[in-house]
Amino acid sequence: MDIRGLTVGEVAGIINAAVVVATLTFPLLLVLFVIGLLRETNTAATWSVLGRLLNDSLWPLILGTDTVARRNVSKRVVASSLLATLGMIVLAIVSPITPLGLSTHVGSTSPKPVIFSYVPDTSPMGQATISHADYTNNRLCGAMLLLNCPGSRAGYDTTRNSTGWYANSSTLDAYMSSTIAPNITEVFTSGTNGDENTVSSVFDIAWRSFIVYGNATKPAANEKQWIDHGRSRAQGSFQYSQSFILNNRYEAIEGLIVDTISGAIGFRNHTMPPSSETGFEWSETLLWIEPETICVDMNLTVDYSIPSPAREQKEDERYEASEAKKDLRHAEFEAKKDKRHEESMTVSRSILESVQQTWSIQ
Repeated sequence: MDIRGLTVGEVAGIINAAVVVATLTFPLLLVLFVIGLLRETNTAATWSVLGRLLNDSLWPLILGTDTVARRNVSKRVVASSLLATLGMIVLAIVSPITPLGLSTHVGSTSPKPVIFSYVPDTSPMGQATISHADYTNNRLCGAMLLLNCPGSRAGYDTTRNSTGWYANSSTLDAYMSSTIAPNITEVFTSGTNGDENTVSSVFDIAWRSFIVYGNATKPAANEKQWIDHGRSRAQGSFQYSQSFILNNRYEAIEGLIVDTISGAIGFRNHTMPPSSETGFEWSETLLWIEPETICVDMNLTVDYSIPSPAREQKEDERYEASEAKKDLRHAEFEAKKDKRHEESMTVSRSILESVQQTWSIQ
């Protein structure tokens, strides 16, 4: 029997029920065993001990002996005997039922500081996360034409007129800088700095997969601007690693808490407290992103109709008649074409005969 799903109270009740059954049946079996060992002749003391064993068991009640008789017995003695029997029945019922209310509960103790340590993520998402030792946050502004990001001018001046945007180098070694200005970094991280802060800033969010490369050769004048003098920089790479949309649960993966129940993610380092038999309970404040999806009226209407079977039959007949007419017209056209061809061949033969006659006359 599998007892892994039983509570402590249920196990205790089963044990008590087994004890009650053993208490009632063991004296019965003991009497049978002793009787089997008796000789044909025994002393008075032996019969006295055997009588005590018989009276301590349920054999008198089963055999209906004088010790359980009620006729010609004092009512007080009968009442006392019934009370003892009733008490034994109550105890037999209460013994297995009483422990059912028992249960185990793991409670939290007073808070204490513990050191969280990094735990490797062995899931496909964790395996796809590469080391970020050489990862540096950077950015570029613009699309077809790179523009100076705020605080990152490195020799290019961008202008705009009615014909578009233009970038002009003011120095010979001008380049487009992907470095994020320190004042911008400070603004977006000032609220999340600190050893006890668990909220991620925008600069804590990085590409899971990236490559580091740069163009060491300076582009030509008609090509795109040179970036960082060709120095290598981290550039994100989109790759599919693992699907979570059908899991419908909370999951902790490398760098994220994924909620596929309500559709949200939280940014968190993959760290855990030291191992414990009863576990730990703690709370954290995280950067949590939960997109909201709403339906927007696009003022687009699609009208369609489902024709009836009779209408479909008429349309099929109309289509077949149209195809038959096309075939007839095509046959008539081919017949006329053949007729014109025969007439031209007849005229050609007539002309040829006339020419031959002319030559023969000459």
